[in-house]
Amino acid sequence: MIIFFSIVLIIYSLVNIYIYYKVYNSIPGLQGHRLIYTITFFFLAAIFIAAKILETKHSSLISDVLNILGGFWLAFMLYGFIFFLISDIIIIILKLSGILSGESILLFRKWSFMITAIL
Repeated sequence: MIIFFSIVLIIYSLVNIYIYYKVYNSIPGLQGHRLIYTITFFFLAAIFIAAKILETKHSSLISDVLNILGGFWLAFMLYGFIFFLISDIIIIILKLSGILSGESILLFRKWSFMITAIL
């Protein structure tokens, strides 16, 4: 049981770290507000786990709200990870073919983030 939860927690953490860096590097406006972004992201990433722990101790309106927010975060994690991974694969293919270079990579990352967030 401990091994299962350890593996799940490691995968959950790695996906969140991947999304954290992809979003941070995709939006230039976040560069000056790293502390606020980090705290907000950590709160969102921890909300699902906190809701499940709180729910086992005592089910209440707060745990229900946190479960709903955590569910939305899990959905964002799933689709964000998939779309960012596809975006990275496309970047690699376009870089190898010579179509994408330098400054256009930043523009591509920005638009891929916007499309991921909208979807």
